Amino acid sequence: GQSACLPATPGFKVPNEGWSSDPEACKAGETSDPAADACRTCPDGSFASTAGSSSCTLADPGYYVSDDGDRTEPIPCEKGSYSPGSGADTCVKCSPGTYTDAKAQSVCKKALPGEYVGREGLTAPTQCDSGKYTKTEGQST
Repeated sequence: GQSACLPATPGFKVPNEGWSSDPEACKAGETSDPAADACRTCPDGSFASTAGSSSCTLADPGYYVSDDGDRTEPIPCEKGSYSPGSGADTCVKCSPGTYTDAKAQSVCKKALPGEYVGREGLTAPTQCDSGKYTKTEGQST
């Protein structure tokens, strides 16, 4: 016989008193504390890709985990946006004068001299027309 009850490990739960089966795994997108009777959704900006995950993982820079969606995998930021740090729950549009031309970026590129980016969220710079110029990086006009 048992001299004591065993605690559920992180990522698993024992939902009822008198439980006599193996602990139940938390679903992908959830985890639990030790000796838990319930699982909890991963916090904003984090995910758990498999059932029974002992912890949630923060989204890497350039990725996000939506606070109103599936928390089983990170989503790459779209072109024209970025996420600068770990654990983002949304991406930020690049500001005027900057852009991203690829998904999953952690910084926006500055428009080069002779180019400009006129508004936020763009995916490429525009070359200055004949008769016009820019001398510095990151110009918006």
